[in-house]
Amino acid sequence: MTDIRATPAFRSLTARTDAVLLTRGLQVEPTAVRGVLAHVVTVTAERIGLDEEEALHLVSPETVADLIVGAADERLDGAENAHAVRPVRVDARTVPADLSTLGRLVMAAAQAGKYAASNHDSRAATHLMDLATELGATLTADPAGNDGPMVPVGVLDELADHLDRTIARIEEAEWSICPCGEDHDQTDVDTGAAHTMRHDATLARNLRRLGA
Repeated sequence: MTDIRATPAFRSLTARTDAVLLTRGLQVEPTAVRGVLAHVVTVTAERIGLDEEEALHLVSPETVADLIVGAADERLDGAENAHAVRPVRVDARTVPADLSTLGRLVMAAAQAGKYAASNHDSRAATHLMDLATELGATLTADPAGNDGPMVPVGVLDELADHLDRTIARIEEAEWSICPCGEDHDQTDVDTGAAHTMRHDATLARNLRRLGA
């Protein structure tokens, strides 16, 4: 039997699903899109009694995109596991940053990522580690004509947003650096971390304004 994923029709539907997701402000890893699409095709084939190649023609890109968008809705339980989803960056501008500021933002992303990982939000943790990596990469990149590292404003926007969310969860006692349930002064650590992250979120936003 032909692997449905290897067919031109499947690849075409994957590309059209990607396009629909982009119009909804989401960028999803290709492997994840293919996985969801393959599952939808298989379920459709089983329910209707068709083979997968026939069922493929009954599946629309909008249907697959709806499923992915729904699974990624952060208001729903389980959305923290949808770590293949990212917001689309429509702003391609960059802003200059000094090494000290960049280093602080890398640490902020790593700290927030540690909170997310410790509290089982793999989606936020993965995104924050990606942001830390992107920020770190700018430390070694100095394109011709620039006097120093240039940071994408989208990275700064996403980092500030994640820091705000992390702060809120800490202050609402949803997240802790040690969510073991026992009190061993982690509240003081959490309070200090939230204070530092608030400063770092402001730093990211102030730097981002240079691109306004």
